[in-house]
Amino acid sequence: MSVPAGPFAGRLLTEIAKVKGGLPAAAAEMGVKPHAIDGIASGATPSAVDLARVYQWLSERGELTPTEIADYHRMSAAAWSQATADDHAPPLDGEGREARAASPRRPTRAVGTVALLTTGIVAIILLTSLITVILTRSQDSSSASSAASAKAMPADSGAASPAQTQSSPVAATASSSPSPAAPVTASDTPSSTTLPMPSTTPVGTQISAYNNLELSADYAINFAAGGPPQPQQNTGSQDLLNENDGEFVSDTGALSVLAGLPVTFANCRDDTAYGSDLTDILPGTTVCYAGHGVIAAVTVVKSVSSNNVDYVLLDVRVWQDQS
Repeated sequence: MSVPAGPFAGRLLTEIAKVKGGLPAAAAEMGVKPHAIDGIASGATPSAVDLARVYQWLSERGELTPTEIADYHRMSAAAWSQATADDHAPPLDGEGREARAASPRRPTRAVGTVALLTTGIVAIILLTSLITVILTRSQDSSSASSAASAKAMPADSGAASPAQTQSSPVAATASSSPSPAAPVTASDTPSSTTLPMPSTTPVGTQISAYNNLELSADYAINFAAGGPPQPQQNTGSQDLLNENDGEFVSDTGALSVLAGLPVTFANCRDDTAYGSDLTDILPGTTVCYAGHGVIAAVTVVKSVSSNNVDYVLLDVRVWQDQS
């Protein structure tokens, strides 16, 4: 293998050297291919799944130093970026391909087409409203002119002429209509323009991301756009609750475990083996959440017990889903 590219890779090579059977035996224990370890050692960007399995294997063999953990997080961020850029990347092994083939697929959403059609519909509504106002004003002006002409005609032997008799209702209508010179206001436009417009955020857009969020036992978080949320004690209405000892619960959505696939919006959305109470979630495992118009991926980086406090470190990604 090549010279290690960083502290994490150096620790990896050191531990592999202690394994009887060398690289092939260590790779089998981790559940990755030997060339994946070569890639990590040489500085190449690994897959998120392989990196998580390597990290879990090293954590079981001993405590990592802060420098090694920081180097791992750097590599993890690069792996996440690469996985996000390729939402439809194929599974890395046979088990992942079988899991992905077995999961139901949703039809591909033509987001760009929907946005274009929505813009066109809004433009048509506004144009129709403007034409309606112009025609209404024109008709009012014509009615007012007819009424004025009828009033100017002389009376014939004290009897109302047919033209005068017919002009009476017209004059009454004209008197109740707004002045032709009056400016057009918002109240003159059809009420259809006040209908709520659809959301402009395309489905699948990443709206939030944060790493190394500390979530203590019996504390919970809610997923929303912006920075990391402030964990709150369990109130029975949170998106993700850490019940401790590898147990996670949701009160507002559905949870599933993403196994053997890259951490992407498409893979989390299509993983529909739902539950609301997951147990035995080990470090390196990714939990998917679906609820209130978002899809979230939560990867358990590490489980920590320090100063009588039990907590986990979480890497979180949140995407826009259908409302």
